[in-house]
Amino acid sequence: MTRISNLSSTKGLLRCAAYALSPNVLHYCGPKSSEPGVYKKHLEEYLQKFETLFPYLKLIAKASGIRDPFDERVVEAYWLGNNLLNMVSMNDIYRTLVDEHHLKNKLSLKMQKLAFEKIPLGAKPHHSFHVLNIFIRTGHDAVKHTIKTMDSCRIAYGRIVTASEAKQSLSKHQGIATVASGDLAMTIRYRPLIYKEKKLQFGERQHKIIKDEIKGQAIVPNLKAGDLVSFHWGMVCEKITNKQAKNLNLWTKYHLNLANLSF
Repeated sequence: MTRISNLSSTKGLLRCAAYALSPNVLHYCGPKSSEPGVYKKHLEEYLQKFETLFPYLKLIAKASGIRDPFDERVVEAYWLGNNLLNMVSMNDIYRTLVDEHHLKNKLSLKMQKLAFEKIPLGAKPHHSFHVLNIFIRTGHDAVKHTIKTMDSCRIAYGRIVTASEAKQSLSKHQGIATVASGDLAMTIRYRPLIYKEKKLQFGERQHKIIKDEIKGQAIVPNLKAGDLVSFHWGMVCEKITNKQAKNLNLWTKYHLNLANLSF
């Protein structure tokens, strides 16, 4: 087994929390009874409570010979994508979906077939697989996905057009996170998920406002126009490189193509 440095684990925990924070704040998944701040000094405990996230991290780590599921390489593989995804076998993905995610208890027979048939076709334990190919949200709010919720739930990226400033918007609309009045937010340019010609695909680039603070604290400090950022449920996660954006785009398209086999 690969020996993991404390530094890699710490960085991995912090990065993972950055992506998991937004759906937890919205009460979609993760710990129910406490705010994320309660777990500030216990990030590992906090993140293990995400019933969808943590089994995938364990799966990637075990297949890659990495002891710590929160190793930074494992975390990046799940949220953005890297070559560790190719280490995971079809049988192990199937067992995780059945034994850890309990999909046979959560999905109809038709939806089970649509999900499980993607495994021999090459599905990988990337966040986009779960969002785009399991059509029911499997956190606390077990309802069918719409195109809008898929677009919000997937990890997307965009380039900052204007840095943080006060924006005016609704706090929530049709299950989509938006920016509350007075919050700091930024405008980014990204390609939304759309349904056209009976296929899920990326639309033309457009502007989108995403949240950049929680209770007056910047989520990612010192961002500026021109930076590339990833975001989740309308909230910025981290600044990313061109290579990381390319990987995220590659793996999202990969699972988008698998999803379109169901239409």
